[in-house]
Amino acid sequence: MLTSALGFPPPDKHIRDWLLQSKTKAEAFTRAGAFLCAMFVVLLRYLKRLDAELDAIGVSAVADLPSLATRFRLFMTKGQTFSHQGPARERFYRDVLQLSSEVSSIVLIPGIL
Repeated sequence: MLTSALGFPPPDKHIRDWLLQSKTKAEAFTRAGAFLCAMFVVLLRYLKRLDAELDAIGVSAVADLPSLATRFRLFMTKGQTFSHQGPARERFYRDVLQLSSEVSSIVLIPGIL
């Protein structure tokens, strides 16, 4: 049964839950920064091997899709339904959250750099 609270695309619950674990504004700021940095690092890794990633999830003839953005969007939406994200997107963000957790545990001391 669908409720009016559902929307599309479905939420990335693990990301939301990880970001909401913050107890203070400073921790929330650190987590958000760690997430963004990790997302760009992981994104670069995936983009460098995007055609192989698409092959792995059963998408062929990517040569017909000249735009890197179009191919990445296809990767991120493959297997998506109204209520769940696809497995490739879940794996991508699992990798992002793993790196985010490692980065967010680094304590920076103001004035030392």
